Amino acid sequence: MLLKKMIIHRLTIVILGLFIAFTANAEPKNLSIIATELSNYYDSGQYEKDITIQTQKAQQILAQTAKQNTTHKKLAVVFDIDETALSNIKKIKAILVLINQKDDPLTREQIKYINKYYDKAAIQPVLELYKFALKNNYTIFFVTGRLNTERTNTISNLKKIGYTQWANLYLREPEQYELPPIVFKSAIRTAIEKQGYDIVLNIGDQETDLAGGHADHTIKLPNPYYLIQ
Repeated sequence: MLLKKMIIHRLTIVILGLFIAFTANAEPKNLSIIATELSNYYDSGQYEKDITIQTQKAQQILAQTAKQNTTHKKLAVVFDIDETALSNIKKIKAILVLINQKDDPLTREQIKYINKYYDKAAIQPVLELYKFALKNNYTIFFVTGRLNTERTNTISNLKKIGYTQWANLYLREPEQYELPPIVFKSAIRTAIEKQGYDIVLNIGDQETDLAGGHADHTIKLPNPYYLIQ
C-alpha cells in the first residue's frame, strides 16, 4: 500500500485531466492541448510573475510584523519544499513532452528518464523571500511531505542552491506515512508553536500545505501541474 501511494504521488502530474473544469454535457479539453498550455504558462514567464506577486505579499506581511514585534516574540516562517522552495519544472516538462509524444502509459524507461532530474532549482522569488525573512530575524522551518529517507538528498539540494539556514526540516517519519497532508503538516505547526514560536507565515503551493490553521497568515503559490490531497 505504501509503495502504491508513493508511485501515485510521484506520477500525480500525469493525471492532468483532474484540473479540467467542465459541465456534465461538455467534452473535456484534449490532454495534449492542456500539456501545451501548461508548458506555455511556464515558458511565457507568467508562472514566475504570479509567484512574484504572492511572495511580494508575503514580504509585506513579514516586514510589517517584524516592525510591530516590540515584545520580541519568537517569529517563524514555515516553507513547503516542492514547488515552493524548490522547482521540479524539469521533471514536469519532461512528462508534458511525453504526453504529447505518446498516448500509451509511461514505460519503465520513460519513468527512469523523468526521475533523473533529482536536483531541483530554486524558485527565485521564494529564495529572496527566505533571505528577507532571515535578515529580519525570522526563524525558518521547512515542512514537507517528502519521506525521511530523502533527508540527505533534500538537505544537500537546499544548501546547494542557497537555503543554508533553518531551525528544523520536517519530513515524514514511518509512522506518518499514512497521514493525510493536512493532518501531518498542521500537527508539525502545532509542535512548532509549542516551542514558543509565533508562525507569522505559512507558504506553500497546495491547499493541503496551508489548511489546518496554526499560522497567522498563509500564502498560496500557483501550481497548475499537480494536486496533493
